[in-house]
Amino acid sequence: MTALLIFTTSTLAWVIWTVISLLSNYKAARRIGLPVIISPVSSLDPLWILTYRALPILRLFKSLPFGLGKWSRCAYMGWSFDDKYSPHKELDLAFALVTPSLNEVWIADPDAAHVVLSRRKEYIKSVKLYQPLNVFGPNLDTVGGEDSASQTYGSQL
Repeated sequence: MTALLIFTTSTLAWVIWTVISLLSNYKAARRIGLPVIISPVSSLDPLWILTYRALPILRLFKSLPFGLGKWSRCAYMGWSFDDKYSPHKELDLAFALVTPSLNEVWIADPDAAHVVLSRRKEYIKSVKLYQPLNVFGPNLDTVGGEDSASQTYGSQL
């Protein structure tokens, strides 16, 4: 009985956290002004990575009527290689993917991508995403701000 109560409470707390985080990230994404895809899971979520291949969850979500499962096309590692340009064709040259853990902006416009990549002080990388790459110390992916300039110039030969 105690185990069931703990499981139920934990599940309910996770659902509440997911909904609150998703709403918060959705509000932030709407301020950007790009079209939005809302996904209740992130393709980087460890639990999701372990379960989506083992269980036929994605096929079930993709088959939902009225486009309710449209988000599932963006819910696995490597989805952009499978879908290529099709989300941009349907939405726009840039769109925001909203998940409970983070917002991702996907850009298919070369000029916009150049602006984002050349203005690194305004478009800051998420430290949380690149932290696992710091195993052997700072590198081009993990440094940001003023450190990134010295790291970049130091690596040019």
